[in-house]
Amino acid sequence: MFPLITIPYISRVLDPGGVGQVGFIDSYTYFFMAVAEFGIITYGVREIARVQHAPEQLRQLVSELLSIQLIVSLCTMLFYVAGIWFLWEKIGDKRMVVFSALFFFANFFYSEWYFWGRQRFKYIAIRSILIRITGVVLIFLLVRKQTDAWVYYAIISGTSIFVLISNMMVLFSEIKIRFHDLHIKKHLRPLLRMNGINLAYSIFLMLDTPMLRLLSNEAEAGYYYFSIKFIRLSTMLVTDLFLVLFPQTVQVLENESKEKVVANYQTSSELIFILSMPLAVGIFMLSGDFTAFYLGAAFSPVADNLQILALFPVLCSFELYINRQVLLSHNQDRVVLWIVSAGALVFCLSSFFLSSAIGANGASIAMMLGELLILILSYYFAKRNFKSFLQVSYRTIGEILIGCLLICVVVVAIRQIHLIPVIKICFSIVMGALVYFIWMIVVAKNKIAQKMMQFVIDQVKLK
Repeated sequence: MFPLITIPYISRVLDPGGVGQVGFIDSYTYFFMAVAEFGIITYGVREIARVQHAPEQLRQLVSELLSIQLIVSLCTMLFYVAGIWFLWEKIGDKRMVVFSALFFFANFFYSEWYFWGRQRFKYIAIRSILIRITGVVLIFLLVRKQTDAWVYYAIISGTSIFVLISNMMVLFSEIKIRFHDLHIKKHLRPLLRMNGINLAYSIFLMLDTPMLRLLSNEAEAGYYYFSIKFIRLSTMLVTDLFLVLFPQTVQVLENESKEKVVANYQTSSELIFILSMPLAVGIFMLSGDFTAFYLGAAFSPVADNLQILALFPVLCSFELYINRQVLLSHNQDRVVLWIVSAGALVFCLSSFFLSSAIGANGASIAMMLGELLILILSYYFAKRNFKSFLQVSYRTIGEILIGCLLICVVVVAIRQIHLIPVIKICFSIVMGALVYFIWMIVVAKNKIAQKMMQFVIDQVKLK
């Protein structure tokens, strides 16, 4: 969430073209990092969760996966360098290339999957908060004029490099890595499928801005870059739950009864509905006010993109839930690969026609079409094989819809009050969320919402 602190400042210091330039090189670098990752993130989390209590098996697994990642990264480097040469006119800044390359090379020993698989979320949180705070301070101190786009990217990539280095130091202190007597071959087939899934996802996550830049101009890329960044940051409020739930689901499937698995699915699916629906409504209702205050007049087209993308948190949360919690947890890697590839194809084709015609709005529509297809296909295959995966009652859906309607009433009512923009936006968010959860917890007496409230109360008491 730290970018929400810096983006208003960046949008007023850099012009849309500078933001588009940073978005282009950032997405380009992340795409090749995803290629080099070779599916190890999701596969590694799943396998680490299975062997984390067996020290020798854990050591062997980590050594094998790091070795595979190093080999694949070295091979990917050739294509990364060739792409830089081919797209040089679109990048146009040697300094950005230097920091991009450093980021790419540091990723050779990416190991976040180790900490996710062992459910070391306290370490991840503390490390990330400290490094991100440092990055925020540096942005305010060093990014001062329109020509400082390269400084902005240097700070973005630099903080990420420090995350990678800290992970390596901790990992190597806990696990004695060896590069001999390894059995790499047994991992290749599942990793190839996982890599195919990740590459297909990467088209959505990392090639959307570069594709728009190639089909349109830097300004449109800048509008879209901020739009999709806001939407994905908002969506992470829901989807980051899967970092916790995925390894837990794997352990439940390995060791627990069918009843506990169904209970796990029920909690997950209702929680997604309860959190993602009001988030989508809030984004749609506040897009115009938020953009005008937060980004300024130069980025006013972002408001239209946010409204187009408003349902993204709902679509993305459910398709990730079905794919990770249900299909991948049951080793349905091939099915997920086919589903995500189909969605990526639809996104690319629709983006080619829509982005060239209507710029950032077209890219936003293409993104929604791709995500919608993935959700439909994921639901179809999961329903066919695992009938108990979606446990949401009609009553709960009705309660959520009434709660969302109440949010709309609150936002419209607050608009009638003469307040300065920042107070109006904050008041709308706070009151909308308050009214929604009072309705869900006190009036509707939704059990999952009440459990969420009790969890918060328990955490406060512990402190």
